Amino acid sequence: PAGPAMLVVGAPALTMAIPAAPSFNFTVPAMGEYQIDVMGQPMDAKVLLYRGDEHIETDDDGGDGTNARILRFLTPATYTLRIHELRGRAATVQVTAALLPPMTSVGVVTPETPLTVNVPGGSDERSASAEVTLTIAQAGAYTIDAIGVGDLDPKMQLIQNMAQIEANDDGGEGNSAQIRRQLAPGTYQIRLFDYRKRPGQIMVRVSL
Repeated sequence: PAGPAMLVVGAPALTMAIPAAPSFNFTVPAMGEYQIDVMGQPMDAKVLLYRGDEHIETDDDGGDGTNARILRFLTPATYTLRIHELRGRAATVQVTAALLPPMTSVGVVTPETPLTVNVPGGSDERSASAEVTLTIAQAGAYTIDAIGVGDLDPKMQLIQNMAQIEANDDGGEGNSAQIRRQLAPGTYQIRLFDYRKRPGQIMVRVSL
C-alpha cells in the first residue's frame, strides 16, 4: 500500500473511497448453530457478520487469545463476513465456518419444579454452557427464570429445532435471567451459562 493520504489542517476537504467489499461470503445450507473463527497471530482480528445489509453480530476476542469467534444460530441464507485488524495493521488470517452438533442435555426441567444445573465454565459461551430439556404439554404464557448460585450472573437461551427462540441476560431480579413468552406444546432446550463464563451452579425454574 502507498500509505495514508496527507490531511492538512485548514485545507479543503479531501475525498477518499473507502473499500466496502466483503472479506468473505458464505452460504448456510441448513438451520443450526454455527461457529465462525478468524485466527491469526499476533494480529487482533475483528469480524462483523451480515445478512444482506442487516448487521447480525460483531466479535473481537471471542476465540482463543485475540482471535475472533462468533457462535450463532443461523437460518439458511447467504451471509457476509467483514474482517478488520483492530489496530489497522496488515494481517493474514485463517477463517473457518462450521455447523455444530446439538449439545447433550444434562437434565430435564418440568414446570413448577426448580432444577439446579452445574455449568462447566469455558473459553466461549458454548463451552461454558449446560443445556436442559423442557417439555411443554399445555400451551400457555410461561416464565423461565435462571438464578445464579453465589455470585454467578446467568445468561439463558431458549432453543427449539436448532433455532434460538429467545435469549436473555438480566431480565429477572438482580442479575437473574428471565424469559416470558407464549409456548406451544413441544420439546425445548434451555441453555445456561455465566456471563463471565465461570463454572458454578444455576437454578432454572419454569412457571405457568
